[in-house]
This record gives sequence, C-alpha cells and structure tokens, in this order.
Amino acid sequence: MKKVLGILDAQEVYIKYFVQYLKEEKRIGFEVQAFTKAENLNRFLEENEMEILLLPFIEFQNREVLGKEILREKVKKVFLLAEEKEEKSEEYPIIYRYQPMRNLLQDIFSYYREGEVEVRTEDSKKEEGKLISVYSPVKRCQKTIFSLIFSRILNERESVLYLNLEEYSGFSEIFGKEYEADLADILYYWKEGKDWEEQLKNSVEKWKELSYIPPVRCPLDIRNMTGREWKEWFCCLLKKNMFSYIVCDFGNGFLEMEQVLEVSDRIYMPVRKDKISKAKIEEYEKYLDICGWENLKDKIYKFSVDVLNDSEQEGLDMEEFYQGKFGSMVRTMLKKEDCKFEI
Repeated sequence: MKKVLGILDAQEVYIKYFVQYLKEEKRIGFEVQAFTKAENLNRFLEENEMEILLLPFIEFQNREVLGKEILREKVKKVFLLAEEKEEKSEEYPIIYRYQPMRNLLQDIFSYYREGEVEVRTEDSKKEEGKLISVYSPVKRCQKTIFSLIFSRILNERESVLYLNLEEYSGFSEIFGKEYEADLADILYYWKEGKDWEEQLKNSVEKWKELSYIPPVRCPLDIRNMTGREWKEWFCCLLKKNMFSYIVCDFGNGFLEMEQVLEVSDRIYMPVRKDKISKAKIEEYEKYLDICGWENLKDKIYKFSVDVLNDSEQEGLDMEEFYQGKFGSMVRTMLKKEDCKFEI
C-alpha cells in the first residue's frame, strides 16, 4: 500500500497543478489526496492515515483547521504552505508555496527525511559487513552480469553474499537448477520473528565459491515490503556480520529503493553511451534531487560496460563471462582510484 501525501487548500487552481505535477513524477511513491474543504479532510482522516499533510499557513494560524489530536494520531509529518518566505511557526516546518514545484517538493522531502532514525552509524559500520548496491535506470546495460562477476571477483578475497531483487531474475535458467527455497522464505521468517538466520543459512546456494540466495519466484511475495522494512532487514543482516560484503542487484520494479541505497556503502551504476541512456540517467538524478535523496549521488560510481557486442555475448554462459573480456574489464575497473575498491 502506498503512503498518502495530502494537501488542503482553497485555491483549486493551485491544487490541480500540484496534483498533476505529482502524478507526472511517478517515482515519488505517494498516493496523492487533495482537499479544498477542511471537513472533507477530517472525514478522510477518520478512516485513514497520512504520511505527509500540507496545510495553508494563514488558515492554520487564524483558526483550527484540524484538531491537534487528529494530526498527532493520523499524520506523520505536517507542513505549512506560506505566502511569504519570512513566515515562522513553532509547531511545523514552513514551506514557501510560490516557488518552482520541483524546489517545493525538494524542501518537503528534505524535511521529511530529517526525522528518520539512522539505523547504521559510522561506528557501527566498522563492526558490520558492507552493503554494495548495483542499480541503473538504463535497461540492457548488463547489470546482472556485472553484479555476479563483480561479486565472484570480490569473493576471491572476502566473503560475499549476492542478492538479486529483480522481479524476474531468470536464475533457474542461468544456473540450470530449481530451488526449494528463496528470498521470500527468509523474509517471511524475519517478519514473523522466527529463526530467519537459520533459514538464510539453509537457503544459500553456490556459484563456484560465491554464495547467493535464490531470488523470489513470485514477485507478489515481496511487493508488500515497504522501503523501511527492506532497510531494517538489510541493517539486521549487516549487523549479523555473516558475510564481509552483501552485493544487492536491484531491478526497476523495486519500490522505495532509495531507503536501501541510503544505507549502502557504495552504489555501482552501469550505463550505456547512447543519447537515450544519458537522458535516463539525467532524469533519475533530477528525481533524487526532487525527493531529497541528492546525497546518494556521492555514493554512485557510473561506468560503461560496452565490452562485448550482442553477437559476442550470444551463447556465453556465466563462467565464460567470468573468464573472458568481461571479467578482465571488471578487475581493471575495480583498480581505478575513483572506484574506491582495491581487488
């Protein structure tokens, strides 16, 4: 279920523009509810909760738009839309309404992230495993091949667990085997408070010496996991220090992925050199800015994987990728200073 972002404002033109903009920004990941009358908002909150609520500053100051009790119980974060930049409030953050919508959303999400508890501190990271994420908004960029080859090369000197969070991984075909258990079983045990660590150990499969958990066979098994739950589970896994590195291969269907990227130590982003691919990367970076995730850009290492053309790749199995040009490219790349990884 998506989190709800609500707005109350008597200016119908402003509300329509606001709602339309958020609908176009599909990756924001919130369901938008707009109200022009306080009584309608009250009725909604009687039956529902909100993650974010925007209220008009003047009306809120002049009279009780909503009772403070219902705001405390039903709304996680309240923001006041002000007509003037100099307005102040002791209760809630002020957002200046007459600014570009992109900037307005950036202000909202910057405040929104401030209150979240950091699960991994710098001190705790020294005693934990490290999380390496691999993601790209560009399709057909050999992301999964890179993730597997990278994991196996890293595993030559450190213990590594590879996780694939794509909806359709194709692992049964890639490795020629059927799996009795997968990632969904481990997550079920974790959510139920059962012995998920033992389930994880029993679910580990091997590609040569590299450990991996079979990806989910049914995407529905993990679609109800929130970004916060994923973040908590990854932090639990890292604190157990069962592996020196967790390498996580993300797909494009993963909702609220940025919460996991936030606790990642490094983010590798394979790209292509064509114009369309560059446009997708630029759009993704704009999205990070809009939603208050601009700090993630400091962790991202972008690189091209145009080592083999389609005809050269055809018919190759994973072992041939590892032994051939692709494996050599990964080893060379990881020795570069700006990659910040010595293999």
